[in-house]
Amino acid sequence: MRARVRGLEKKLRRAALALSGVSFTLLAPALAWATSTAGVGPWDTTLNLIQTDLSGPVAHVLVTSAFVGSGVLYATGGGHGPGVRRLAAAGLGGAAALVRCR
Repeated sequence: MRARVRGLEKKLRRAALALSGVSFTLLAPALAWATSTAGVGPWDTTLNLIQTDLSGPVAHVLVTSAFVGSGVLYATGGGHGPGVRRLAAAGLGGAAALVRCR
């Protein structure tokens, strides 16, 4: 009989603990949210910086140099191998991406 009572007490403690956790979460919603300000995350400034770098003047210089470099290699007969083709693809693809960003 005592074993049954102890088992019942154990189950009631677990249920009370679970119920108190759920009720605390529901009654204190401000503590359950990840940020206190809506719409501002800790990563927003980093993402804006990356976006600015990928569509700013640095990106234009890199794409232009890739395009010009591939043209020079192609014109001087440096070979029409996979390296020149990849550089040309990087230049054309980057130019298309930059036009799309504007």
